Amino acid sequence: MKTGGVSKSRKPKRIWNKTPEIVENKIKEIRSDKTLYKSERTPVGIANKLEDHGIYMSSTGVWSVLKRNGENRRFVDNKKPFIIYPKSEKFLEVVCIDDIMLSNWKPRDLAIF
Repeated sequence: MKTGGVSKSRKPKRIWNKTPEIVENKIKEIRSDKTLYKSERTPVGIANKLEDHGIYMSSTGVWSVLKRNGENRRFVDNKKPFIIYPKSEKFLEVVCIDDIMLSNWKPRDLAIF
């Protein structure tokens, strides 16, 4: 290479569109508030909450801040315990039904066992 591997770019080394730290702290505060509904703690809900404080920001901007801070996927703090039923000794002693799959069928009011 003629440049010896050194870039000759005159591009500035600053980030011009960085979210201010005050706004990032407000986003993290709203995200970690357990008294709010989950829908209010999503990027769209946080963007709506910020409008109440006079801060206008898109939901994708909020998502970028959450991603930068590692909070974009961390949403559910505790998982429901998985119940393991005992092995049955008699026929039809234990019956398990996947109700989630039944709710995904259309029409939703019809399920066949």
